[in-house]
Amino acid sequence: MKRVSKIIFISSVSFILLCCLIHILLENSNFEFIDGVDWFDDFLIFGVPIAILLTLFRIDYSSNSQEIDVVETVSTITIMALAVFVFLYFFLSYLFDFCRTDYEQAIYRSKETPSLQIVERSFGCGAIDSRPPSIRFYEIERYRLGLIYVTPIDTSRIDLKLWDRVD
Repeated sequence: MKRVSKIIFISSVSFILLCCLIHILLENSNFEFIDGVDWFDDFLIFGVPIAILLTLFRIDYSSNSQEIDVVETVSTITIMALAVFVFLYFFLSYLFDFCRTDYEQAIYRSKETPSLQIVERSFGCGAIDSRPPSIRFYEIERYRLGLIYVTPIDTSRIDLKLWDRVD
């Protein structure tokens, strides 16, 4: 049982670290998921708190029974509070995030690289924003694994010899 508990604990911590690393990398880079990040947010909302709760399997590692009671009590309270906090944070940020990219239309496609496009995107905040959505142009390169690399572009400076208009 201790070996199974240890495997579950190490797997849960690895999962939490991997989710946090992917989230940090996506937030601090120009990479995005093709279909938006809705499925990844859903994954974080439910996966990370469950993984945090699964880390409770590590409690029975100590051999001293008096030490087990203190460590078990403190670690259980801490881990449960952390799980509730993470769940509430992800759930509330997902629930109240009205700002999103709603519209994406391809304008140009690269003649040399078919996975490279210039698109028009609309970003707005829905009912909480009285302004119309902002429309900007981006160069998007599609990669495997459902990732795209997004770079803002000025369409007045592109060379039309390198791009085909998409109708």
